[in-house]
Amino acid sequence: AGLGRRGVSIDASDGRKGDILDISGKVWKVIKITDQLTNRKSFKNYEMKDIATGAFKMQTFRTGEKLNKRVVSLVRKQVLYIEGGTAFLQDPETFEPTDMPAQLMGLAQHYIQDGETIDVLVDENDTPLSVSSTTKFKIRVEEAEAAREQKSSYKKCTLSNGRSLMVPGYVEPGQEIIVTVDDEETFSERA
Repeated sequence: AGLGRRGVSIDASDGRKGDILDISGKVWKVIKITDQLTNRKSFKNYEMKDIATGAFKMQTFRTGEKLNKRVVSLVRKQVLYIEGGTAFLQDPETFEPTDMPAQLMGLAQHYIQDGETIDVLVDENDTPLSVSSTTKFKIRVEEAEAAREQKSSYKKCTLSNGRSLMVPGYVEPGQEIIVTVDDEETFSERA
């Protein structure tokens, strides 16, 4: 599928987390932007993720440098199932089927349930670029290591989806917890 080349030119200082950029023939999702001041010159450090490969990179741009931001839109899709690295989806109104690489869902692919509705970021050619899904998921703890002496310490547990996560010592098997999923998985609270 062609990724297209249309977009809008933006100043590096106007970039935002979640923007989709065309840089050197690749499509990148902005993960984080930080400011840098060197010799009274302002720069922006972009932490980005390659949409196609999932590779991360840092790149510094001068304030005023022009970047090509992709024209994108959100479309609602229902997850039918995820199998073999592919997410099978359908339009919830027309039931038109479609599929996309599950890696575009990031870590959320391990928590999104069949039948759940998600927002898919697509370009002008309807090529999926990323998923904007729930970042908090309720899930059951299957196994947990024995609690340590201190109540403030963390222990490793296994969740019902098979993922491992560090949780506070008071979390026990059988409990439901809330996991926040962004670029990493973290314990939020008991459900």
